[in-house]
Amino acid sequence: MVRFGKEHFPIIDRINTFYPFYKISQVAVFMFINAGIFYLRILNFRYEEELGRKNAELDIQNKELRTQKGKIEKHKDELISREISTWQKLVSIISHEIVNSAIPITNLAGMTGQMLEDESGTVLKPSGIGEETIEDIHHSIRVIESRTQALVNFVKATRNLTQIPSPNKRRFSVAELFDRISILYHAKLKEAGISFEKQVTPPDLVIEADLELIEQVIINLIRNAVEAIHEIKDPRISLNAVKDDEGQVKISVSDNGEGISNETLEKIFIPFYSTKPGNSGIGLSLSRQIMMLHNGQIEVKSGSGDYTTFTLVF
Repeated sequence: MVRFGKEHFPIIDRINTFYPFYKISQVAVFMFINAGIFYLRILNFRYEEELGRKNAELDIQNKELRTQKGKIEKHKDELISREISTWQKLVSIISHEIVNSAIPITNLAGMTGQMLEDESGTVLKPSGIGEETIEDIHHSIRVIESRTQALVNFVKATRNLTQIPSPNKRRFSVAELFDRISILYHAKLKEAGISFEKQVTPPDLVIEADLELIEQVIINLIRNAVEAIHEIKDPRISLNAVKDDEGQVKISVSDNGEGISNETLEKIFIPFYSTKPGNSGIGLSLSRQIMMLHNGQIEVKSGSGDYTTFTLVF
């Protein structure tokens, strides 16, 4: 109680009563503000630390991206180099095939012309041509015809590579496809003593594709397999189809032939490349294009002196 002389002021007494609480509240507010500032500073330190860590991670990712970019550029250069190499091989094979047909035709035509001329270059009369010469001329003309036909067939084969029809896709049973091929090759395989097995898993497996085009691919693969095992003891060919865990349908043609060398595997899909005399070398290239038109692919695995498996992946 505050007194000024004999006077008494109750309001002042009441104010004096709350004064300690006022001081306490001031201290509390001061402490709260400082605690808030301290907490904000801690958050700031944490955010700065997190930001630094994120920046470090981004730096690492940027380095990885730059590394991947470098690898992509390198792979791009390799692909370009391989494409150029492929075209060079293609041009070389085409040139080789044409020259191999053109040179004999040119030589035989020249020789045939000389047979019909005397030493001065004058054309001989029919009475002046002996029977042996006539036979030689006839033989030369037949060889020219044969080589010309081979060249025509080569040109037709080349045209086939650029005139594949668009697939007429429909759903069909793989077992039906295998039965068609089995009927087609049954007599030939039996005559050659080749054991043939086919299996479809599951039995009701179906695919959506052009039946005739896919049949053409498999026929080509079986034809190659037959040629690969014609001198093999106990020759076997298997035709299998399966649906894997990822939902892909895989049709494979396997044989127990001598296998394919690594060097040949690198060139096996190049148009006109073949290790077999008289083979056009377009079968596998054509098969790969047909699979690409189906958004699929054709794969090959071979163990030298062991086996070969071609797989169509849908």
